[in-house]
Amino acid sequence: MTLSGFETNKLTDHSNNQDYIIDIDITSNRKDTSNVVGMAKEISIIFNIPLKIVIFNTYQYISKPFYQNNNIHNIKYFRSIYITKVIQTNTPVWLKKYIKLHSDSHSMYDKNNLLNSIKQYIKIKWGNNIYYFDGNKPKNIKALKEKQYDYLIKNTINYTNNDTNNKIILCMFINDNNIENQHPYHLINSYNDTIQLLSTYSKCTIGKLSEQNYNLRNQQQHIKLNKVCLYNILGPIISKQNNTLTVKQHLKILSQLQLQPSYKKKIFKLHIPSHRQIDLMRDIDITEEIARIYGFNNFIDKIPYKHKKGYISKRRLLLKKVKNILCYLGLNEVINSSIVKQDINMNTLTIYNPMTEEQTSMRSNLLENLINNYTYNIKQKNYLVEMFEVGKTFSQTQNKINEKIEVSGILYNPNYIRSNWEKNTEYMNWFHAKGIIENFFEQLESNIYLQLVANTEIKTINYLKSILNPHKTMGIYNQVNDNLIGIFAQINNLHYKNLRNNQLPYIFSIDLDKLLLTIKSVNHFNYIIKPYSSYPSITRDISIHINNQYNILKIKKCILYKYKELVESIKVVNFYRNSKSKSNILCLRITYRSLKTTLENHDINNIHEDIESIIHKIA
Repeated sequence: MTLSGFETNKLTDHSNNQDYIIDIDITSNRKDTSNVVGMAKEISIIFNIPLKIVIFNTYQYISKPFYQNNNIHNIKYFRSIYITKVIQTNTPVWLKKYIKLHSDSHSMYDKNNLLNSIKQYIKIKWGNNIYYFDGNKPKNIKALKEKQYDYLIKNTINYTNNDTNNKIILCMFINDNNIENQHPYHLINSYNDTIQLLSTYSKCTIGKLSEQNYNLRNQQQHIKLNKVCLYNILGPIISKQNNTLTVKQHLKILSQLQLQPSYKKKIFKLHIPSHRQIDLMRDIDITEEIARIYGFNNFIDKIPYKHKKGYISKRRLLLKKVKNILCYLGLNEVINSSIVKQDINMNTLTIYNPMTEEQTSMRSNLLENLINNYTYNIKQKNYLVEMFEVGKTFSQTQNKINEKIEVSGILYNPNYIRSNWEKNTEYMNWFHAKGIIENFFEQLESNIYLQLVANTEIKTINYLKSILNPHKTMGIYNQVNDNLIGIFAQINNLHYKNLRNNQLPYIFSIDLDKLLLTIKSVNHFNYIIKPYSSYPSITRDISIHINNQYNILKIKKCILYKYKELVESIKVVNFYRNSKSKSNILCLRITYRSLKTTLENHDINNIHEDIESIIHKIA
């Protein structure tokens, strides 16, 4: 049971009843197992044992068609029956023992009252509440208002308050918010069990059944599960060959879970039963159920070893390169929380259930946290503040959540430069900070330029208006399409008067995805790979007369055709055209080198003479 998701705390021997009591912890998402029948049904699925009782599907046994009523806005289904000649007798011994065995010792109810005992029994066995009316609405039903009671009870079965002795109304209902913690799928069985107990032990007369169906419809929920994704998550099972579960095994487990599976084109199509629609909503939920039924201990829990290297995206490579360059330039990386206090002036993404008042929304920029880091360091008299952060920022426009990765930094150094040894150190100025930013982009080989922010781009950085100095703000633009990819500016001294420094820090913020577009990726280099000779080279020049019909490429081709292994290169040193004689004089420089031996002068002279004769024949 523990390996199947139900932790068993202890097992107690109940010798009086020749039975055992099992103390089981139930998770909050498995409300369907909070009663005896629900747990029995789960155990039957785990061990693949059929139930001895028949459970009727409530949605298939509702005779009343669906219709709407404005007076009953929160009640989905209501079932009631008029019972007369009710005789209050003592509770049977077996019923007392059953309730005592399954109930908490602190539970309070009248053990000698038959109606209350039946109510407690139905709650334990089926998980549903039943209610008895004697003409007045009970005060302990939160979901049923006075007007709804009048309509449902008095109008549906024509009940009057006259002569209420030995007459009761039995009712069960399902509401929208499930305040009464009802189980819709057990309602028919709960009703039949209640009527059988009342008619057997109180000798009452059962009247006509009345039911009202306002909004109880069986909404079919389907989930499609990909076989490949399923195999990747579960992994191999413990066996001789470490194989994965077969399709046949998966279908068997899914049928055991009552999911009515079908398989086609590597896709499992599942029908989620009504009592599991709360906790089975995603693919991963179904995957967990398969592992739970087959047994978590039957799967190999080791991470598989992959011989192939994983693919690293361009964004990831750029991110690593950006961090390395900024660290080489002397900046320190910091990491701040993504959850910040909400700013009324910004269109931030708020959190529904914040932990504290200081963490109510997702950050819209990285600069505010960096400025807080700067303020803290200055107060601690740490005046060297050169830091950067790479992280996600969030915004919301027209019910759409936008998420992007930014690179932001802050630069401040009162001892940045010294003109000579006799003078004191000076603050980092605008040109020093700008030089660091330009050096960063140069090492990235990014095609950008800096200029004043255009009027059309002011709305883009409007959320940073209170932070930036309007007279010292420059935009970082893409050279290709002139799109704004970031900003470089000085902090607004009016907004940060409490810092009390002679020089305010400089900040920059860059969109990583837009920065990636400014870097030209070189996928291929025109390299020529050939053996390299360790022997020295010899150079000779040749001067030749050529006419206009032959070009230099043809001459090079003829030389290399015969002496390819000895001629390393052929270069044009000079070219002269005599306008009077209308002749062309070309000077070629030929470099000789052998891969096997050192060339001597007499060898080169013979080769050189042969090449001269070849060239003269061509020319």
